[in-house]
Amino acid sequence: MQPRGHDHHGADDARLLRLAQQAGHAGLGQVQAGGDLRLAQAAHVVEPRDLGDEAQLAGVHGGNPRGPSPGGGVDSVLRALPCLLRIVIRLVNIHSPFRRRSAEGRRCRSGAAPRRRRRRPVARPGARKRKALVVLAPLAALAVATLSACGGASTGAEGGGSGNKTIGVSVADQKSLFYVAAVQGMQAEAEAKGYELKVTSANNNSTQQVSQVNDLLTQNVGALIFISQDSTAASAGVRAANQADVPLIAVDQKPESGDGELATYIATDSVKAAKQLCEWMFQQMGGSGDIAILHGVLGSTAEIQRTQGCQEALKENPNIKVVAEQTANWDETQAFQATQNILTANPDLKAVFGESDAMGLGAAKAARQAGRTDLISVGIDGFPTMFDGISQGLTQATMAQQPYKMGQIAVDNAIAYIEGQGDSVPKEQYQDTVLITKDNVASEDVTTFYGPDAKTQQ
Repeated sequence: MQPRGHDHHGADDARLLRLAQQAGHAGLGQVQAGGDLRLAQAAHVVEPRDLGDEAQLAGVHGGNPRGPSPGGGVDSVLRALPCLLRIVIRLVNIHSPFRRRSAEGRRCRSGAAPRRRRRRPVARPGARKRKALVVLAPLAALAVATLSACGGASTGAEGGGSGNKTIGVSVADQKSLFYVAAVQGMQAEAEAKGYELKVTSANNNSTQQVSQVNDLLTQNVGALIFISQDSTAASAGVRAANQADVPLIAVDQKPESGDGELATYIATDSVKAAKQLCEWMFQQMGGSGDIAILHGVLGSTAEIQRTQGCQEALKENPNIKVVAEQTANWDETQAFQATQNILTANPDLKAVFGESDAMGLGAAKAARQAGRTDLISVGIDGFPTMFDGISQGLTQATMAQQPYKMGQIAVDNAIAYIEGQGDSVPKEQYQDTVLITKDNVASEDVTTFYGPDAKTQQ
């Protein structure tokens, strides 16, 4: 590596001049277009070895993965200006006679032979000034453009302020009636408010969901509504949204502490719902007997909370014994197969707590096939199909959630953040459930919970 005082400083000079011109001109174009100025876009040929630490500060290798960020380009322009100014400073330092004399002095004091100086052509009068103007002109134009943009640009309130009327939606799947109803609620609310939705479904594949989230972020959505498949997808999705500076509204599944920042979290109070449902089930059993628990996707928010709720009820009912626990991943077919095995191993089983309606229905159908019409089977969701099951005596109870309403709330919250009003949105929004049994199934309207199309799903 050559020292600063080396004769090759003329090449450095030309390179820095070229970089400054490119950065200034490209930056001005970005500001005039209202886009986001990142130094990586304005002067993509700049490398850390050219500019040092200031390149990192200006974001040469830290660009927004989704392109222009919400709120316009003013903040990014201000971040890039110091780097451009440092280029000018380096040019001045390179040509400073004091630097050259100091370098020669150090050589003499160290005992080294004085370096033979090469004759240089005498610069024409005013040439150095013109060279400086070549550097400063685009920088001055960039500064003027920045000041002009500041007059009408929005800084964006906490969590948005982008004005982008497109909302990204990533859901675990579109087979679950809960997710179907939630998306329908989002679509209805977005249409009513004049916003566009971009909806993706991961088909219960966490890797696919992470990829879909990244794709949505590169499309410059103003906010992201996220119903994650599992903890892996949840943590990766939140980190990606945070890095892209996109407000994330989590629905149903909540990333664990430390995975990133949420704009808000909307969900059922699953601990409360599971405890209430299990207490009701234990009463139907007469306060004693054997039960089985069918778990959802292990590690998911709903699975953790519903397990916790039932455990709290079990502590208060010591004569209830859990003889079997299996994971059925919210799936009716898996629950059917698991219950078949559980009934074979535990012929005295009195009840099954399915942590979702699909699993409760699967358990009930397996019991019927085995001739166990006395088995109590319950779930949590309030699916239209579960309303039918309770009416027909196939299943005994459910805790009805409100996914359609949650979808509407999610869109309203996303719009609040996009329009710079994120401070008004609560960080957590737990929705109540309703216990549905044979005593009130006829009086409760399923469309209250699952939207106007719910009856077509029965």
